[in-house]
Amino acid sequence: MKKTYMVTHEFKSPYVVGSGNPRNPIETRYKRFKKGELISGELKHNNNKPAFVLYNGVVVVPLSVIKAVVTKEILSSASGEEVNKIPNVLETTKNFVITKNPKTRYIDAAIFGALLGLGVVLIANKKGWIKVPASVNYGYGAGIGALAASYLIYRSNNKPKTQVK
Repeated sequence: MKKTYMVTHEFKSPYVVGSGNPRNPIETRYKRFKKGELISGELKHNNNKPAFVLYNGVVVVPLSVIKAVVTKEILSSASGEEVNKIPNVLETTKNFVITKNPKTRYIDAAIFGALLGLGVVLIANKKGWIKVPASVNYGYGAGIGALAASYLIYRSNNKPKTQVK
């Protein structure tokens, strides 16, 4: 009686094939089995003890490298009425929280602050508030604006937690 077995280790098993050629009457070949492969074969006994599995009636497979596959029938007393009571997947995923990466918040704040600082320096040059206009002022304005905006984001993230009693 054939049963299904699963291979637990990779191995090669030799078998002999008659080639039909009078110069080479028999030929030895190897069957390679891979781990996880399902094979079906007949269990052979020696002195009323399991000895090996005969695969395709030719290849000998030792018991140390295989495990028997046991199948069981699934018994269920469930009826189809309960299927309608399964909650909708979209309704159950409403309560998730999207967290922002704090690094991206700092980068966004720095870019916004730098643009704001450039704008302030540009307006100050046009209004004449800066006596000697220089291109270095734009760099200073962008740097100060970026640092100020990043500091504001840092302070808003690290507010002390107060508990109301």
